[in-house]
Amino acid sequence: MELRAVRCFVEVADAGTVTAGAKRLGVGQPAVTRQIQQLERQLKIWLFDR
Repeated sequence: MELRAVRCFVEVADAGTVTAGAKRLGVGQPAVTRQIQQLERQLKIWLFDR
């Protein structure tokens, strides 16, 4: 598990949306989405309702 993926998760959860979380992190929304998807695959759970 990468710290970057966990940080993305925390920022998105705190910001409320992937777009807002990505903006806080200073990266693109697709990059944050990929990190969260990677984390979900590793943990074998859905972290957010879609």
